Amino acid sequence: FSNGGVIVSQAPHFLFLKDTDGDDKADVRKIIIDGWGVFDTHAGPSNLKYGFDNQIWGVVGYSGFDGTIAGENRQFRQGVYHFKPDVSAFEFMTSTSNNTWGFGLTENNDVFASTANNTHSVFMGIPNKALRDVEGVQLNGSAKIDGHYAMHAITDKVRQVDVFGGFTAAAGHHFYTARNYPEAFWNKVAFVCEPTGHLVHMARIEKKGAGFIEKDGWNLFAGADEWVAPVDAKVGPDGAVWVLDWYNFIIQHNPTPTPERGGFEGVNGKGNAYENPLRDKSHGRVWRVVSRQAKKVKPLSLSKDDPDQLVKTLSNDNQLWRLTAQRLLVERGNLDVLSKLFDLASNQTVNEFGDNYAAIHALWTIDGLGAISKDDQAQAVVEKALTHPAPGVRKAAIQILSKSGWSEELVTKYKLLNDEDANTRLAAIVSLIEIAPSESLGATLYQISTEESIKNDEWLSKAVYAVANQHRKGFLTAFKASNADYTGPKVEVSSTPESPDYNDSAWKPYELPKLLDQNADGIFWFRKVIELPASVAGKKAVLSLGPINDSDISYINGIKVGGIDRKVNDKRVY
Repeated sequence: FSNGGVIVSQAPHFLFLKDTDGDDKADVRKIIIDGWGVFDTHAGPSNLKYGFDNQIWGVVGYSGFDGTIAGENRQFRQGVYHFKPDVSAFEFMTSTSNNTWGFGLTENNDVFASTANNTHSVFMGIPNKALRDVEGVQLNGSAKIDGHYAMHAITDKVRQVDVFGGFTAAAGHHFYTARNYPEAFWNKVAFVCEPTGHLVHMARIEKKGAGFIEKDGWNLFAGADEWVAPVDAKVGPDGAVWVLDWYNFIIQHNPTPTPERGGFEGVNGKGNAYENPLRDKSHGRVWRVVSRQAKKVKPLSLSKDDPDQLVKTLSNDNQLWRLTAQRLLVERGNLDVLSKLFDLASNQTVNEFGDNYAAIHALWTIDGLGAISKDDQAQAVVEKALTHPAPGVRKAAIQILSKSGWSEELVTKYKLLNDEDANTRLAAIVSLIEIAPSESLGATLYQISTEESIKNDEWLSKAVYAVANQHRKGFLTAFKASNADYTGPKVEVSSTPESPDYNDSAWKPYELPKLLDQNADGIFWFRKVIELPASVAGKKAVLSLGPINDSDISYINGIKVGGIDRKVNDKRVY
């Protein structure tokens, strides 16, 4: 939902649809994004969700994107992204390993996804922008965290073409974010569908340091009917879990199985989809899974004309309603609710788990209204939240303030890099990417890098390494001061392939452009001498290498001039 209408993913487009005359049919139909890949239609965009940051989040598979968004040419493959509802800004947040069909947010705004091919739970700890230009180690801002291989089908009528018995088509990663199920579910269980196994899996997500791990919680829902094919399961307005059942006999899109391999006759047609009369395009089911102990839920009807009710709903025990109220307040765009939002954000109470979700939503609503730049008290309220007893509230304040006007003074004043909650500490470290290079911050980063709690934490150690690149001078100075005897890594003094004086006489000639042999793998060096006239000395130049699959580092006279990591077919222009 967005601005009185809906945003729909329909590759190659994202559409904005809106009914203006009350007949429940869209009179407005506007293409807001164009360029989503359609060469394989089961690898496109999905899972659009309004996020805490008042942006629309989603995922995409390997069909990816190639086009223009918010005035910028973009090209990317599978991963997670978010964008402003008016598409005035877009950011690709993290890459994933395969087709990505699931997305989820905890009540403390932790980001998760699920992908095809044996990775049914992924945690995003560090956004891509914090990893740009980081050298020396391969870093990915998201990681596979699932703790088991098997799914638990209750019928042997399971048809799969890979990851047999496991999660080959994991879809959805929505958390239980209401209170009508037993306490063990609350913000701890994510529902991951496996349509080939006819089930909805319960992924139990547990904190581990700054990140999370997943444990097998078995099934919420499973069918012996071999047509049952859940593809999404999420909390509804009543606190029950609603399951979208694709209801199909043949689930997997491709590759097309052959009769001699136990498959059915068929061809791959438009969008690389397996075509077969047993694939049903007309029927589907919606299921509602209700707890026997569920309390009665009073239906809500929210309106921008009743702002007091919207503010009150920020304290609702169902995240669906809290986010809806937040969205409507932001879309309403009126600052007359600020005093009540300030009261919610300043409330220092926490629940039995140490959380205060109403304060989190109040902070993000203040941010969405643009109040921080318009109201002096708004800035003070959000800054005060840096000391809130709930770690999720402190994290929200860090993420909001770091978007503009973030300063070393605030980080130091509130001792944010030493937050007692590892997940909030991770957000604080990552936020340093928004501050101009600082020698003192670099020195602080070196100091905390020596702590066992940093060295032994997968996410904190990666974040310190990544952000130290921004504040490298201070980091290296502190390192040298503490390691006076360090002489550097032992390396051969002979020249290396990027050096101008390297002897390449033994190298074989290789005509380009050309694909490498399919059996070739590893690192390849290419070298070409270009003679330039003296008249161009000191002038700017552009090196254009065309598309490369999939990583490169390029040097001129031994000096690195560019490099792109793991981007398929991106044009290299340096």
